[in-house]
Amino acid sequence: MTDETLLLIGCGRHNGRAVLETHADRLEAQTEMDRITTVRYDTDPAEELAAPLSNVAGERVYVVVLEMARAPTTEHALIPQLTHIPGEVQLCRPPGRRAIVTTAIAELVRDCTPAEERVPLVVVGRGSPSTPYSRAVTTYHADLLARDGPVDTVHPCYLLEDPAVETVTERLQCESAVAVGLWLLDAPQRSDRLRSVLDDSRTEFSITRPIGTHPGITAAIQAELSAQQTIGAATDIGFGRHPPTPTRPRVGGPRPTGEGLLSESRSFAGRRGPKGE
Repeated sequence: MTDETLLLIGCGRHNGRAVLETHADRLEAQTEMDRITTVRYDTDPAEELAAPLSNVAGERVYVVVLEMARAPTTEHALIPQLTHIPGEVQLCRPPGRRAIVTTAIAELVRDCTPAEERVPLVVVGRGSPSTPYSRAVTTYHADLLARDGPVDTVHPCYLLEDPAVETVTERLQCESAVAVGLWLLDAPQRSDRLRSVLDDSRTEFSITRPIGTHPGITAAIQAELSAQQTIGAATDIGFGRHPPTPTRPRVGGPRPTGEGLLSESRSFAGRRGPKGE
């Protein structure tokens, strides 16, 4: 049987360490992995991850980057470092784009909404002009919440691209509304900016609790892990998707569109070397 490790990677600043350890502890109790490991970086994954990743044990390592959606830093600085892992690496999709996360968001929104009252909801993604993933995740949750959520209307917007959160809040014609930020790391440059924008609005906003440590995120990670383990089991018996020769992670290339956004997971074999604990 293949020796398997689940590796959670994320930025350790602000509440990042707490987010990583919270999910690791839950998954330790909820899965039967041989081991669960966390690795953190501070500011620059390209400079900081080589040494800790080279010590990750396991014949097959399932890697989850703790973020709602792929970011430029992940694509261009973090993913290339995964070749330092001695074992075979299975890169999982981020947990953000799953219906179970929408359910978690709805729960947080209900906590901010008076009983029997339906108010507008502003769903705020980080956004990134250089990758499409944040927009895809934001609109995914906005569409589901508009259809089945505990709110009146849903307004998706972004901190870093259009439609900007300022534009959306200026258009609202209501006394009160709820806002939720779609990021796992509760960094001041995101949360403080959102609060500043909402404080300037004519509408009185309630902001949900951070979503980063919600059990729904843990459940989404576990669901993706199960899916990737199925792929791994298929390759063990000679069929399924697997690279025929060791490859490095492919970064860049044309941006995915439509259903291509659902296929972010990739498998590749890292360079072999001595395994550390």
